[in-house]
Amino acid sequence: DGRLEYWKSAMKVFEKKPVLGAGIGDYYAYLDKEFKSSGYTTGYYKDFNAHNQYLEILCISGIAGLVLFLTILGTMLFYAIKDRNTLYGCFILMMMIFFCFESMLSRLAGNSFFALFSFLLVHYKSSNPDAIGLSGRVLESK
Repeated sequence: DGRLEYWKSAMKVFEKKPVLGAGIGDYYAYLDKEFKSSGYTTGYYKDFNAHNQYLEILCISGIAGLVLFLTILGTMLFYAIKDRNTLYGCFILMMMIFFCFESMLSRLAGNSFFALFSFLLVHYKSSNPDAIGLSGRVLESK
């Protein structure tokens, strides 16, 4: 698994353009250049990405973009907790962990999946909140 090489190369791209990033189009050119200069030709020839969503956003849009992305995720998590929407909260936490190991939002399928389930689950209300202990009432045993 070459994830460490992907991450090292992505960090070198970030170091060149830390504030606003390299941009969507130029990021891949910079990353390919870093793969080639570090001797990781497999990453260069197979067009690998950073395999870390946070690193990829950091490289593409810099610190400003990463702060905005984390703010969006934090807001989503806040509303999941505020509305006691356990399913939505678990989805967001799962995605946040998954983003550590995959650049899911760099592909159309990943964007579609994340957007669809985010918007479906944000409005999800359990038909029987007592069944899973979300109503705020203490369940009584008979």
